[in-house]
Amino acid sequence: MKKNSIYLLLIFLAFAFQHLYANPSWEAVLGGTVLAPPQATSWGFVTISEGNFLNAFTEQGTVIWQKKLKSKPSQYYYINRDDFIYLVYDNKRKFALFNPSGVKLWERTITDKICEKPFSGRDDRVFISTKNNISCYGINGIRKWKLATSSANTHFELLELNDGSLLRILENTGNGNTCAIRISPYGGIIEEIQFSETVTNCYSFYQGIILIYSNGDIKCWTVKDNTTICLWTLSKQDFNSTSTQKKLIIGKGSFCIVYKKPNMSSISLCCINSTTQKKIWEKDITDLHINGKETFFYINGEFIFSSQGYSISFNETDGTIAWKKFLKEPKNHNFFTISKSGYAIYTTSDWTILGYRLYQKISSNLDCSTIKKNSYPVFPFPTKKEYPSLKTISQAFSTGDYGEQELVYKWYLEKQKELVLKDLYTQTTSKNILLDTEFPLVIAKSGTSEYNAIIATMIAKSNNSSITQHALLAASILGYDKDGKILTAIENLFSTKKNYDTPKTIICGIDAIYSICRYMGRSEFNNQGKNILMKAIANGDKNIRQYTILTFEKILNLKM
Repeated sequence: MKKNSIYLLLIFLAFAFQHLYANPSWEAVLGGTVLAPPQATSWGFVTISEGNFLNAFTEQGTVIWQKKLKSKPSQYYYINRDDFIYLVYDNKRKFALFNPSGVKLWERTITDKICEKPFSGRDDRVFISTKNNISCYGINGIRKWKLATSSANTHFELLELNDGSLLRILENTGNGNTCAIRISPYGGIIEEIQFSETVTNCYSFYQGIILIYSNGDIKCWTVKDNTTICLWTLSKQDFNSTSTQKKLIIGKGSFCIVYKKPNMSSISLCCINSTTQKKIWEKDITDLHINGKETFFYINGEFIFSSQGYSISFNETDGTIAWKKFLKEPKNHNFFTISKSGYAIYTTSDWTILGYRLYQKISSNLDCSTIKKNSYPVFPFPTKKEYPSLKTISQAFSTGDYGEQELVYKWYLEKQKELVLKDLYTQTTSKNILLDTEFPLVIAKSGTSEYNAIIATMIAKSNNSSITQHALLAASILGYDKDGKILTAIENLFSTKKNYDTPKTIICGIDAIYSICRYMGRSEFNNQGKNILMKAIANGDKNIRQYTILTFEKILNLKM
C-alpha cells in the first residue's frame, strides 16, 4: 500500500511538473531554416528564411504572404515604424524596400558589402553602412549622399543622437580609448570625438546616446548648440556593481541596467529614472544567468527578461512582478523574440516556428530608445553653397548625390512653401501660377515624407484646376502617404460633384490613388482607395468609369 502511494505521488509530481511548463499556443512550418531573429510588426512578425524567402505572419502564426527573392538574404533587415521592410541580400551588396504587403518598391546595388542593418531617419530617409562608407537614400531609392569614413567598429551599429545626427564608432582608437565621428543626416562630418575610456556597449536614447565603458561607468552624451557634451554620469558605485558585463533596456521614463554583482552568476537589475538619474528600484533574479543566451525587451510599460525557457516581467514604475512564465522550450531553437501582443516566438533548425502566449496585453510600442520625431532641426549650411531655383533643385532631386546642398534646398523650398500657402489661403493663385504648379512636382522628388502635408493641403484648398492637377501628379510621384492625409484630401475632392466637370482632375486623382495604394501596401489604404474609386464610377462620365475600372484591376493585380 505504501509503495503504491509513493508511486502515485511520483506520477502526480511528474504530471504537475510537466504542466508547470507552457506548451506552444501554435506552430507553423516554413520551407527552410530562419536566418535571423524574427522582427515584430503591427500585424505580427516577419522572418527571412532559406530558400530565399521573405515571410510575414500574423500573431497566431498564420502566413500572410511569402515572397521569393532572387538571391539569398543576409541577416540584415530592418522594419521601420510604418512596417516597411528594408532587406539586404545578394552577398550583402544589394538592398531593397518592400511595402507591408511584401511588394518590392525598388532595389539598389552598392560596391561594398553592407555591414549592418539599414536605419531609417526622422523624415524616412534611410542610412546604409559599409565598413568605410555611409550612404543615405530617399524613400524613392535615389541616393542623397555617400560619405567615406575611417573604418567602422562593426561591433556597434550606427546611433542616432537627440538632434537626429548620427554617431559612428570607429575601429581606430586614440591612446586605447574609443573614437567616433558625428555626422549630419545630410552627409557632413560635424565632429570627431575621442572618449575617455573604451566603450563596451551603446544605446540610442531620447536625451542622446548612453555609453557603457570598460571601467563600469555609464554616461549619457547629448548634443547642445551643435556640440556633443556629457549630460550625466553614473559610476559603478551608484548601483553597487563592479561588473563590466552590463546591458541596458530603454524604457519610456526610465532605463534598466542589467549586470552581475560580485561573486554572483545571476542577473541583477537596477531601474534608473531617465530625468533625475535616481534609482527607482533594484532586483536580483536568481533564476536568470548571464550566459550569452539571455534576451531583454521593453514592452507596454514592462521590462521583460528571458533565458532558457524562463521569462519574467517587471513593472517599470515599481519593479513588482507583472508575470512570469516557464516555457517548454524547443531544444533545437536558433532565434527568439517577443511579439507586440505578447507571444514568445521561437524558430528552430527544423523549419518550425512556435508561439507561446506570455500575456494578454497589446502594445504598439516595442522601442523607446528614441523619440519618434518626423523632422530634423536646422543644421548649419555647408561652407560652399549655391543659391538654387526650383529647376536646379528638381534636377538635383532626380539625379541624386547632392549631399549637404539639401540644406540649402530645404531653406529655399520653405520660402516657396510660404508663398504657395499664402496664395492658397487668400485664393490668389493666379498671380503665381508658375510657382504654384511647379512647386508640388519638385517637393514630390525630395525622397522624404517632410512635404506630405503641403501636397495634401494643395489638393484640398486649391480652387484652380491646373494647380490641383499638379498636386495630384505630385502625389502620384511620391506615393508615400504615411498619415493618409493625401488620400483623405483626394476623397474629399471626389465627393464634390462639380469636380467631375474637369475630367483631367479626376483622372489625375485616380492615378494618385493607385500610386498611394501600391506604395503603402496596407489594407486600410486599399479599402479607402477602392471606396474613393466607387465615387468616380458613380459620378464620372463613361471615360472616367472605364479608367476607374482599369485602375481597380491594377490594384487587384498587386495581390495585396
